[in-house]
Amino acid sequence: MVIPIHVEQYLLSESARQSASPEPMIKAYLIANEYDGPLSERFILNLANRFGFDWYRRIPVTFASGGHSTNYHLIPEAMTRLIEHAPPTKLHVPPTTIYFSEWKSWIKAFLQIHPFQDGNGRVASLLFNWGMNTLDEPFPLPYYKF
Repeated sequence: MVIPIHVEQYLLSESARQSASPEPMIKAYLIANEYDGPLSERFILNLANRFGFDWYRRIPVTFASGGHSTNYHLIPEAMTRLIEHAPPTKLHVPPTTIYFSEWKSWIKAFLQIHPFQDGNGRVASLLFNWGMNTLDEPFPLPYYKF
């Protein structure tokens, strides 16, 4: 698959923003762009695997703000609940402001759980654009700019 220039620029900027190599982001994008099934743990783990993680983190995390993420022992259960309450994808409903707001809230909850040691922001960005079906839009939406 040929990645459109505007999408490649988005993927490079998302990687550069976190001082990360762009190759995993490009591989994860290709997976997300091809996937048309329901949101699932397997899909999320498949994206995270491109960043080198085959399972959820096994260490505690404290955010720069001093806050704490979900206890790492509780991540599988928290992710199951989060996935069960995911908004529908844009593939199945017409886009609305409420729809955007639901995905925005879902991504914020994902980031609060902080399921992986690294790559959470990049996975969140891909999941947001996958959910909104905007992976190929002229300007994919970076999750952190809402």
